[in-house]
Amino acid sequence: MRPSVIFLASALAAGALSFAPSFASFAPFAAGAALAAAPGGQDASGRADAVSDAYADALAAFGERHYADALELLLPLAQGGDSRAQTMIGTLYRSGVLGLPDRDEAAIWFAAAAGQGHAPAQYNLGLMYFQREIYAPDGAATPEALDSAALEMFEAAAVQGHAAAQLYLGSLYR
Repeated sequence: MRPSVIFLASALAAGALSFAPSFASFAPFAAGAALAAAPGGQDASGRADAVSDAYADALAAFGERHYADALELLLPLAQGGDSRAQTMIGTLYRSGVLGLPDRDEAAIWFAAAAGQGHAPAQYNLGLMYFQREIYAPDGAATPEALDSAALEMFEAAAVQGHAAAQLYLGSLYR
């Protein structure tokens, strides 16, 4: 048995894991404004605080259901490489709050953030593979290829402590 499965089994037995619906895994929407606004290492230009302010403003716009405004605030951050903003944009597109769901666009943004090691993006990209919403990175649509792609993303998020990813990871090992 793989170490991650042993960890998952022991965590489930101890009641340390709980499952939240996939959209709830984006706690930044609901409660992340305080985290986003928290000062965290800034350079001499004060850029980190400006990024945190823009991110907090995007969270507030999202909370007020001003999704287009949130997207407008997030795009410069995401294009600058902010993985939190990239993940939020992926969620906006995946959920369809900007119009019709655009899973291909969501996958692009999730993949950008996942490539930087952002656990929520890795989880959501894994979930898209697992739920057969997108093709595997090699273009394959077989269940094996999609499960393999999901497994890779869930493992990456799970080792960072992402509980929902740990739960889905366990379901792939049954």
